[in-house]
Amino acid sequence: MAAPAAAPAAGKVARVAGRAVAARAARGPRGGDGGGPGWGTGLVLLLVLVPTGLVVGLVVLSTLLGGAQQQACSPGGGPLPGDFSGPGSLGGVGGTGISRPLVEQVRSGSPYAGGRITPGRYGTTAYGPPWGGIQGAGISTSGGLPIRGGAPRWYMIAVSPSLISHGAFVYIWPNPFGWKGPFFAADTGGAIVGNRIDFYDWRGRASQLRWGLRDAEVSAHPIAATGGGAPDQLATQPVAAGPGSAECDFAAGGSLALPGARGKVSVAPGADRPGVPTKRPVLDFLARVAGIAGRPLVVTTGSNHSQYTSSGYVSDHWLGMAADLGSVANGFEINGDGGTRIAAAALVAAGVPEREAWRLASAGGGHDVCFQGWRIEVIWRTGDHWDHDHIGLRRGCSFEGVQTFQI
Repeated sequence: MAAPAAAPAAGKVARVAGRAVAARAARGPRGGDGGGPGWGTGLVLLLVLVPTGLVVGLVVLSTLLGGAQQQACSPGGGPLPGDFSGPGSLGGVGGTGISRPLVEQVRSGSPYAGGRITPGRYGTTAYGPPWGGIQGAGISTSGGLPIRGGAPRWYMIAVSPSLISHGAFVYIWPNPFGWKGPFFAADTGGAIVGNRIDFYDWRGRASQLRWGLRDAEVSAHPIAATGGGAPDQLATQPVAAGPGSAECDFAAGGSLALPGARGKVSVAPGADRPGVPTKRPVLDFLARVAGIAGRPLVVTTGSNHSQYTSSGYVSDHWLGMAADLGSVANGFEINGDGGTRIAAAALVAAGVPEREAWRLASAGGGHDVCFQGWRIEVIWRTGDHWDHDHIGLRRGCSFEGVQTFQI
């Protein structure tokens, strides 16, 4: 196997996935006894000096011969989580701090990429900068994430490819960051064999050593946990997986396009009251939704709507801050998949991880999300919202997670 044996690992990270640095040392130190149960730093250092090329080569061979206990829906690592910027988030995909182009780079370029996620109890350690010596130069992970000798803020892990593929997003609790969101698998190393995971920790050696060696639960889905830096909603809503599930059916039909792309939005004649157009923030948000859904959107009801909601509040529509997307103008059947796709795209645009967005949209209901200071409301498949998607915005909010209701 060409690349894996490359550069000094310290962060397994010091490898240039298969290019030039083939002669360097394997993995660097990973944690110590600062809080680890009975493990001294010296022993940990000894473990990580196993030659990377030989071990990883054997690991990959066993993977190819069929070692997986659980496969995700798609060979590329499953649907990407949506961008997330809530508590504890580093931004980027799922709050990991890693951009979508980098995720795709790992999924398309790593020799260990795939859809394998084996849940269970794992021994965990931590590694990262400062680079040098046994830690290597910190050039790149074996999955292709560029470190370049720096300390990028990422929720990223090194894994054994026989159990977890590069490109997968997994949930781990506890972890050194108190983070309930996903970690991105994009590195490996000589001592990372079997049920072992190494957390990349950019905060330095003291933090890495404090973590030591600890057991943690690993799952393809959010893990219920007390405390931590992500909304409790992420940890309490189970997501079905496996053939025949909504998640897999959605992935089989093509996952949502990448957030950030902008699509075409038009306002149908008569959708707005004279002098009260649908406001720019709504149209801008809908352009993102259209880009994510991969289709143009037509606003069939904007401000031309009753002033009050059924619960007696002034409607977002009346203020020009909401849009209904009717089934006929937008080319989907009543209670059809097209309406579900638009609702899921709106939730992804509001920062909900894609897998969760699809689950919520499929189940139906009203869903409120606080995103970058805006309350985003998506209503579909509840009350009279079976022939249109409702998307409304209102400035100012402070809640976390997704608040779901029925009409």
